[in-house]
Amino acid sequence: MATEMGCILLEDLKTTILSKRFEKPLEELAAITKGEAGPELVAFVKEAVTKSVTIISVEPPLVSTLVSLGLPVEETESSVLEELRTNKTQLMIEAGLVSSETEAREVVRRFALAAAEEKLREMSTSLDLHVIQSIQALDEVDKTINEFISRLREWYGLHFPELASYVSDPISYAKMTLAGERSRITSILKEMHLPEERGEKIISVSLRSKGGAMRPEDLEVIKTLGEEILRLNDLRSKLTKHVEDTMMKVAPNVSSMAGATVGARLISKAGGLNRLAQMPASTIQVLGAEKALFRAMRTGSRPPKHGVLFQHSEVHSAPKWERGRIARLIAGKIAIAARIDAYRGGEEPNLAGALKRRLEEIKAQPRKEPPPRKEEPRWPRRGRRRH
Repeated sequence: MATEMGCILLEDLKTTILSKRFEKPLEELAAITKGEAGPELVAFVKEAVTKSVTIISVEPPLVSTLVSLGLPVEETESSVLEELRTNKTQLMIEAGLVSSETEAREVVRRFALAAAEEKLREMSTSLDLHVIQSIQALDEVDKTINEFISRLREWYGLHFPELASYVSDPISYAKMTLAGERSRITSILKEMHLPEERGEKIISVSLRSKGGAMRPEDLEVIKTLGEEILRLNDLRSKLTKHVEDTMMKVAPNVSSMAGATVGARLISKAGGLNRLAQMPASTIQVLGAEKALFRAMRTGSRPPKHGVLFQHSEVHSAPKWERGRIARLIAGKIAIAARIDAYRGGEEPNLAGALKRRLEEIKAQPRKEPPPRKEEPRWPRRGRRRH
């Protein structure tokens, strides 16, 4: 039996035949947890063989390792292991590994804390957790850019309201506000290399704009806001590339099925790649639409057909009545891809090809839009009244 302080060889689960205190207990226990046998454990088992012991029972993770070393071991039954763990502190005292029950409990507590800290360190290095942080940062940057652009359009619109009608791209709009006065917009248009005809229209409109004059200090703040939007856009590009690169290392098959950003959002919603791999396709299909799903369950209305998967190019570009069918197909493939990424690793090229062929079959046989259904009011389910 392996304990926090060393190994014990027992006969009939009671009598101690041999015991040995570990010199490096943390390293030995870490190896045992991973199913590996450290040098001190191997030396102990070899010494136990010299005590005329025909076969030794050990913890299940160690059996294959010790058998490969030619040692006579067998797997301990679960009921026996449970009994040994229940009496572990008493066995440690009788084997001379500790002097009292108080010391034994303190040793077990100290090693439990050390094991928990080591587990946390291992989890922190998991790349799928970094994917979750990256995609959440990307979404927050997108939200901030949208809010800043909305404020910039309203504010600069007081001076040049017509510009919003000619420039729809938010980043291009932010660049044009760096001109400050609308009369100086010509220099910015030259730097942006816009089509000549379009640039002439913007210049013409700026000369007869209905916007009011602005103080230099207001224009300076607007320029600062525009510069901040451009910096955030650069950060967004870096985060997007980071997500794509990391997803190709962590979940290449999920990336090929859903795209890097959509796949990362699915992993984020699931709480990790392993959790996504354990989910059925039906759950993956509605990830991100939990509120709508619970509302449907509560009120009896139609459940959502998709959640995060609506951002998939094949889903949101499909006719409305085909989206549920396509989302269900993609969710099924993502479920398979996540399991490959989590448990086996390596890219599976046939998976992307199978999805592409099935999507082509669906597009080749498009269904007509069904007639609108007249829905009868549904009453929510009610549980039994408790008395």
